[in-house]
Amino acid sequence: MEVAAYARISTMGQIDGYSLAVQVSQCTDAAASDGYEIAPERVFEEVYSGAELWDRPVLTKLRETLILTRSIEALYVHSVDRLARDPVHLLILLEEADRHGVAIRFVTEPLDDSDEGRLVQYVRGYAAKIEREKIRERTLRGKLAKVMSGKILGCGRSLYGYFTANGVRTIDETQALVVRQIYEWAGEGVAIREVARRLTAEGVPSPTGNEHWAKSTVSRILHESSYRGSAYAWRWKREGKMLVERDREEWIAIPPSASPAIVDQKLWSAVQERLVRNKQLASRNASNPERFLLRGYVRCGNCGFPMWTDSRRHGEKNVVAYRCRGSAAHRQSTCEAGSRPSISAEKLDRWVWHQVSAVLSDPVVVKREVERLRRQPFDEVGRRRRYEKALSKSRTRREGLIAALAELGDRDGKDVELVRLDLLDELRSLRIEEQRLEDECEKEKERGRRQRLAAENLARTADWCREVLSRLGSFRYNEKRLALEAVGAEVLVYPSSHTPRAELVLSMPGKSSSVVLDTTS
Repeated sequence: MEVAAYARISTMGQIDGYSLAVQVSQCTDAAASDGYEIAPERVFEEVYSGAELWDRPVLTKLRETLILTRSIEALYVHSVDRLARDPVHLLILLEEADRHGVAIRFVTEPLDDSDEGRLVQYVRGYAAKIEREKIRERTLRGKLAKVMSGKILGCGRSLYGYFTANGVRTIDETQALVVRQIYEWAGEGVAIREVARRLTAEGVPSPTGNEHWAKSTVSRILHESSYRGSAYAWRWKREGKMLVERDREEWIAIPPSASPAIVDQKLWSAVQERLVRNKQLASRNASNPERFLLRGYVRCGNCGFPMWTDSRRHGEKNVVAYRCRGSAAHRQSTCEAGSRPSISAEKLDRWVWHQVSAVLSDPVVVKREVERLRRQPFDEVGRRRRYEKALSKSRTRREGLIAALAELGDRDGKDVELVRLDLLDELRSLRIEEQRLEDECEKEKERGRRQRLAAENLARTADWCREVLSRLGSFRYNEKRLALEAVGAEVLVYPSSHTPRAELVLSMPGKSSSVVLDTTS
């Protein structure tokens, strides 16, 4: 291992303790104790002020011939101030040596224990932190520019059902067939656990190549919006070791051209509704399910969130009720303590089943209401066209912003950065507005579809009711629950001071016609 020594005094009258000979001797002894020998040609002596850096000829020669060329592995110096008195100069020399693999060893004072050493450590750490933040900022800026241009960020294995290359997803038809089958089963009401069992039984490889399909894998596929063509970047962020979801307004929509749909919007939406419904109706979520016929079918008329089943002791009697728990159960609930509706479960169950039985017994009631819906005017096409026109204008504006962002490239500067931030803010706002407009278009389509179906299925509704009528009086708990599901029952409960006290809404066979049947005081 080649090592060298550097000694410096400011003037020839330097005191003996800091003379060149003393410094060289102590450097030689220190190297020897480390098992190294300093050759005479590797000893550099200089008479020059320590306040200078760039003008010291001997030090400059040492740096150019030995350090920058990596000709030595260590440089021995008597003390910190012999190398440099200015902490900034000292930091420059240490960074230069470190970059070229040369260790600088101070004989009489370890750098870490000196005031200069502590300063150098602080400055080094601060500089490294700034550099890391700059690298992170440049990386995030590059990623953001990529997603703003409509590309998928690379993140390991491709989403099941797709190939990913150059930021664009292409449908893998073999896997896409499996995804479509999963959604079709789920839309038919097949439980997630049963879907996983069927895939395993049929020998279909899981996304990770395993023979066994986990329930959680099927659940993730059924909840993934990318399969309907609505992919998002900037949806998740890392906080420590956890991935957390960003606020909705921070998400960036990826255009369908970069992430095409595998299932259509209608099927995807139907599956989401079914999953929510299955969760609400699951008997495992109730300790004594048969005490509450309407569990999962009752909503608060004020805030719209599901009501909870509740059993309380009053004297020697248990009172069962449906209650709105307000923000204690749902953060978005607008119901406050004192105004949260509740109602006797026994009373409401009896009233609702009486109303449902009456409808199943007399299909004329349903036919009359659906006829009313048929006559009701609904300008679905006109409304949807207005939303689509606004959506087209927004997309044109977004394309212009992306082009302006691309022109900025990687240019730096305060003014450029301000322009870039303004463009990104406007792009985010446009993305949010486009998502709102797309949602409104879908709502208008759904409204029109429901009204058309209501008018088209009069005869089917009547036939279905006549079929059920013959067995209605002997229905047990589970059969009543199936009947409630079949007619699409939903109950809205209001505070006791409100009129009506409760409202029953049915969506009859014909699959989506909404019918308000009655209220109760």
